[in-house]
Amino acid sequence: MNPLSDYDRAPIRGPLARALVHLLRRVEFRGKFQLRRFVSVPHTGQTVVRAPGGARLRLDMQEQLERDYYFGLLDQFELGISHRLLRAGGDAIDVGAHIGLWAITAAQALRGQGRVLALEPYPLSYARLLENVRLNGCENVIALQAAASEKPGRAELSVLDEEGVVWSTLRPDPPVPAIRGIEVETTTVDEQVARLGLRPTFVKMDVEAWEPAVIRGMPKTLDLRPVVFSEVWPSTYEEIGGEFERREYVVLRLVHNRLEPGLPSGYWNAFFIPKERRGEIPERFLRR
Repeated sequence: MNPLSDYDRAPIRGPLARALVHLLRRVEFRGKFQLRRFVSVPHTGQTVVRAPGGARLRLDMQEQLERDYYFGLLDQFELGISHRLLRAGGDAIDVGAHIGLWAITAAQALRGQGRVLALEPYPLSYARLLENVRLNGCENVIALQAAASEKPGRAELSVLDEEGVVWSTLRPDPPVPAIRGIEVETTTVDEQVARLGLRPTFVKMDVEAWEPAVIRGMPKTLDLRPVVFSEVWPSTYEEIGGEFERREYVVLRLVHNRLEPGLPSGYWNAFFIPKERRGEIPERFLRR
């Protein structure tokens, strides 16, 4: 989606739109993304919605991605697979946690079995992450205001306006043009795993084409053989795919709510699964 797009002129508005999004947050189907452009949602204020799996999220309707969450674009398929894989227990890491959708879902799946480390560098998103963690009573979430990278220190985070903070990145050539930059703390996944004594079985990464740097900062973590769910860009697929191939991981990319093997050039969300854990993905999730 173009992060600068808007839906102010959507034909479905008012009470009908509110009733429709109430339903859409509960069901998933092919074509739901395309329907989004026809349904108007509020652009101001805050509201609380319930995501798949039971997580409650307080949304700021000024931000575009949160308006999409309100509509029902809540990554239900990806969250469902993640929830299934988290049944193995252990700990989880959310790199680029935003307001906590994935971190809270993971924390609820792991409650009593493991902890979730959530890394989010942008100050406003980090504050919202903390608020949503408290809203859900997730005492097993460790939230850290920092960006994951290949080394600890300080770096400039390129940021859009308040509507598009989710597209913030440490890349010097951001895939979405930045409006401003702010200095943030950086750390490595390996540093935090060692500091907290974590045993990760699952890592999620969504850092707008900065994923290769995150991977370079987590070789010891990858030695523990976690499943990794990551965003992949045309500029990053070769480096990411090559690293996981070298480590004998299987890649399954998301295509229309099904998983397909392989990682061709393009923009994808993909699960990288240690070959010995491949059997944890049921056949019904695969495209035939």
